[in-house]
Amino acid sequence: MLHQLHMWDRESLTTFLATYMGGMMGHIAQTLAVSPSLSEKQLEDRLSVKSIALGAFQRTGMSGLIPMLVDTSLMPFGIRGFNSRTTSQPTDIFANPTTGLLDDTREAISAIARPWVENRQMSKAEVKAIVRPIIWQNTLPVLYLLGLMSQGRPEFAPKSQGAH
Repeated sequence: MLHQLHMWDRESLTTFLATYMGGMMGHIAQTLAVSPSLSEKQLEDRLSVKSIALGAFQRTGMSGLIPMLVDTSLMPFGIRGFNSRTTSQPTDIFANPTTGLLDDTREAISAIARPWVENRQMSKAEVKAIVRPIIWQNTLPVLYLLGLMSQGRPEFAPKSQGAH
């Protein structure tokens, strides 16, 4: 990206603008696809100008390592700069898809078992946890179905009685 910006030619600029526009449309489409499972505040936040711009930049091929470097440098301060992934996979340097899959599988099993053991309705967060390890779970049809399955459910599971 830096080389292309330095060259300052029309082809590089149009490529960047086209991929940026595609990234914006992708960010908005994925946000709207999951909108049934989002709260009003989450939806407002994801469709803000800042979130759309960051999501679009993160989706451009020219951004390369910049989102990872920014998120890694902000990690010690508890700040998430590029928070636009629909998979909720972190973008920092320590995120690893393999260990993420293991964690997601463990959380999916827990999300299935806990409501059954505690005899309660499954929450939106638990429905999302069940779908996370599945292949293509962040495609628009799956996201839309996930949103429909999550409607009318509580946002989060109730706190355990034994936890303090």
